[in-house]
Amino acid sequence: VSQMGTKIYLIALSFWLLEKTNSSLLLSLVLSASIAPRVLITPFAGSLVDQWNKKYILILTDALSGLSILTLSALTYFDYFNFYIILLLTLIIGISSDFFKPALFSIIPEIVDDKDLIKANSQLNSTLQLSNLAGDSIGGFLFHTLAAPFAFFLNGFSYLVSAFSETFLDYRPRVKEKLGKISITSILEDNKDALLFLRKDKHLLGIFLVLMFINFFGNLAIFLFIPMFNMVEILGPSMYGLVMAMYSFGLLVGMNIVSSKITKFVSFKNLFAISIIMMCFGFMVFPAFLNPLYLISLIFVTGIFNGIPVVLMSTIIQKKTPEHLRGKIFAFRSLLSHGLVPIAIAMGGVLASNSNPRIIITLCFFITFVFYGIIKITTDCSSSFEELNT
Repeated sequence: VSQMGTKIYLIALSFWLLEKTNSSLLLSLVLSASIAPRVLITPFAGSLVDQWNKKYILILTDALSGLSILTLSALTYFDYFNFYIILLLTLIIGISSDFFKPALFSIIPEIVDDKDLIKANSQLNSTLQLSNLAGDSIGGFLFHTLAAPFAFFLNGFSYLVSAFSETFLDYRPRVKEKLGKISITSILEDNKDALLFLRKDKHLLGIFLVLMFINFFGNLAIFLFIPMFNMVEILGPSMYGLVMAMYSFGLLVGMNIVSSKITKFVSFKNLFAISIIMMCFGFMVFPAFLNPLYLISLIFVTGIFNGIPVVLMSTIIQKKTPEHLRGKIFAFRSLLSHGLVPIAIAMGGVLASNSNPRIIITLCFFITFVFYGIIKITTDCSSSFEELNT
């Protein structure tokens, strides 16, 4: 539920800021500055997730995000624009997300059997993408027809609904949570085992590096979708929402393919490689034409190939990580894959102000393709994919 609201929020916030400031650079600064401090929060989040009740973390973070966005809804309704308040509220939402995501993905192996992990991750990610699909479909439309305050209100309300629904989650932790004295030293000590585990597992480290490069260049390029659609008259916010909705629908299809019988004909390892290559190619040619039908068709197919590795990487991390380290490992995944995102978004703002976004989008995914090839050659992850068959 909250995922749908988040998509509406991001679309409304982005186009609202562009409408208010007419500056891609300022938009990038708001988004990147709100993300940057989260890099410091992530190691603490992973450690605390492993100590505290994950169910309570899910409830509290959703409730906090909901109240923050409802505050933003009130500000936009009264047409009160304050850069620092917007930055603070966005930062609160981001920090809440940094606790929510490790808790969500680390709780899955505790409530489902090991043999059902791939199916569970497929269903979880499919549910998230259905929410993305709904949010993308109506986000641009709501902003275009009903304005930002209503879009923000719907977003904040959806978070509160999500928090309420999580109170019914049947969860009994297998490892008893413990709350000790919290300090920088204790957090570093608590993360030491996770760092050593990740350092020793070269296969898992290779997966993390793939995630890092995809997220860096992918976030830079996808950020440029907004100024690209905003500057082309036949596109705009509504078409942006429709295109991103088809992308989410493609992700949904791809995530369900992983749990189908296709693996009887192709190995997980080859399926992963083919998906990464086709995803990069799809995004590389995406900006070449501005025909809406072409964009919708291509982004759908690209989304399919992007959805497959999402499920496979989450499942590999869950299967290879001991229960008492999962929260920290998923936090490290977030740190490695999103730690450079503020720089990527800031670069996107500068590039959008000084060059054609369409060229930069193509270049970003070409670089991603090259880096993936280097990592594939230098890191053998075969054993990680073989574990998915057990």
